[in-house]
Amino acid sequence: MFLNLSFGLKIDTKHSKIYEIEGIIMSENYFSFAALSGIQGRKGNYLIQVPLKVLSKFLREENTQLPVEQRSQRILNKARVSQIVKYMVDNPDSYILPPLVAYISAGEVNFERFDGTVNLGRLKISLDADVRLFDGQHRRAAIEEAVKISKYLGDEYIAVMLYSNGSIEAAQQVFADININATKPAQSIKLLFNHRDRLNKVTREVIDSVPLFKEYVDYERTNLPSKSKMFFTFSGIYQVTKTMLKEEKISDNPEIIHTFWQEVSINIQQWANLGKLHIEPVELRDSFVHAHSVIWLAIAEVGCYLIKNRPTDWMQYVERLQHINWSRTDPQWQGRCVISGRISKARQNIILSSNLIFKNIGIPLPEANQQIEDTFVSVA
Repeated sequence: MFLNLSFGLKIDTKHSKIYEIEGIIMSENYFSFAALSGIQGRKGNYLIQVPLKVLSKFLREENTQLPVEQRSQRILNKARVSQIVKYMVDNPDSYILPPLVAYISAGEVNFERFDGTVNLGRLKISLDADVRLFDGQHRRAAIEEAVKISKYLGDEYIAVMLYSNGSIEAAQQVFADININATKPAQSIKLLFNHRDRLNKVTREVIDSVPLFKEYVDYERTNLPSKSKMFFTFSGIYQVTKTMLKEEKISDNPEIIHTFWQEVSINIQQWANLGKLHIEPVELRDSFVHAHSVIWLAIAEVGCYLIKNRPTDWMQYVERLQHINWSRTDPQWQGRCVISGRISKARQNIILSSNLIFKNIGIPLPEANQQIEDTFVSVA
C-alpha cells in the first residue's frame, strides 16, 4: 500500500520505507519534504507543504480525554469543523486555508540544505516522530472530513510551519498568545468582503440607491462609537435587507427595497434633516430609538407586511412614520426596545417595536404579533 507524498515521494506503509522517485535515493523510516528554514521568536522553524490526504497521518490527533492541563488544544467545536468542511467542499476553486503551526515533541529531525542556498533544503522527519499542533486543530479536522467527501482535495496541499523541540508547556503558551492577542474583525467588514454572498450584492445596491445610506453607512464597524459621524452600519443594513428578502414578493423584485428605504428616509423627520440644520448623528444616537438597528429591523418587518398585503398603497402608510414620536424617552418605547434606559435588540424587542409602528400607522397587528403584544401588555 502506497500513499502519495509531496514532491514526488511515496510511502510504503506496510514496510515503513520511503521510496523517492524521479532518481532520488530510497531511504527508510522518514517523511521527506522540501522546506524553507527560518527564525521567529529566536526559534528555528521550517515551512513545508503537506498533502491534505496525508495530513491526518503526519499530525497526531489531540487526546481530548486527557486533563486540560495535559493538552495543548481545546476540545473540538464540531460546528466550527462543519463550517470549514462546507467552505472547502462548496468552494473547491477558491478556498484558502491559512498555514498550520505545529511542533515536534519527539523523533528525529534532519534538515539538509540544497547546494548554493542558505535556507532551502530537504527536511527529513522520522515516521515515529510525535508531531502536534500549536494552532489549527479545527482546520486539521475539517481537512480530514473534506477529503473523505471530495477525494480530489487530497491531492492539494496546506502549508505547515514546523518547530522542533516543542513541549506541551510551549504549545499551551503559543495557544494562549495566539488567542489572547487575536482580534476578530467586525461583522460589517466580514459581510462586506464576502463576494460569494448574494445578499452582500443586494445590500450594496440598496446602500447605493438610497442617498442617506450612501452618505452615512460605516462599512467597517458593527457598533458605532458614540461620536461617530456615521449613522448606519453595513451589518445593520445587511440584516434589514435579509429580513425583507424573506418575503417572496420582495425576493422576486429586490429593487422594491430601494424604493421602500428611500421613502422611509424622507418620512422620518430626523433622518431627512440629517446633516442639515446642524443635526449630527451623535445627537440622534443619544436621543432617538430610530438611530439603532432594533428599529431598522422593526421597520423592515413592517415593510415586508405592507409590500405583501398593501401592494398598491403601501407608500401612504410609510408616510405616516413622520407622525411617530421616536424619542427614546417617550413612554411608548419603554419595555419594547428601551430596557432600563438602554437599547435592546433581541428578537422580542424587534417584534414589540414593530407592533408599535403598526399601531401608529393604522395597520392591525398580524396574528403572531398580536400574541406577543398580548403577553407584553399582560405583564406590563
